[in-house]
Amino acid sequence: MAHWYLAVICFPGKISQTSDLDLCLSEARHSVEYLFNQSPPNPMSLFYSPESSKQFSRWSQSIGDFDQSVCFLSDDEAEDDVKAVKNRSVLNSVSKPPCILIMDSLTCSGRASVVQILQEYLQEEWKVKMGSQQSFGKEAMKGWSPLVPQQDNFTDCGIYVLQYVESFIKDPPQTFHNNMDLNGWFSRRTVKRKREIIKRLILKLHRQQRV
Repeated sequence: MAHWYLAVICFPGKISQTSDLDLCLSEARHSVEYLFNQSPPNPMSLFYSPESSKQFSRWSQSIGDFDQSVCFLSDDEAEDDVKAVKNRSVLNSVSKPPCILIMDSLTCSGRASVVQILQEYLQEEWKVKMGSQQSFGKEAMKGWSPLVPQQDNFTDCGIYVLQYVESFIKDPPQTFHNNMDLNGWFSRRTVKRKREIIKRLILKLHRQQRV
């Protein structure tokens, strides 16, 4: 409808992080073969998690030296390890839960239909890449519309989208919740200068290509 706005999918892999971790730890206690036959997490996957990659490396870093393998931890040590990982996951999930952020410079509406489409996409993406079923419905992944700087005309929506992306990368929110206020992210003057900055960048690249 001739309007641009931004949707950001945040932390989709966290939805099943705890359950996957429980499964791996449980299987590791009973089967050395299971542990060492696992493929490392694929960093190109939408659901890749650096934490899961570190966990995998820690489990399998000493295949040739079984004495140092997690498989030979005592029951008490294994339980402590599980609790420590779970505690970190819980603390991290409090401030950074799985969510979809809708940033619109003309309205603060949630655009529920768009959120639903993205949730359905994530569900299909998970099925294809992970080979299992995982729900990304509203109970698992909320859709929120943070308060963001608003445009004062009907022509700057694309510029605002670019600025939202730039600000999200340079100064990402530290906590994620239903009442996020990002109004102070950038000034209107910053947006008004954006076209001139893009123009200078294009001309600079043009000159470099002609050399």
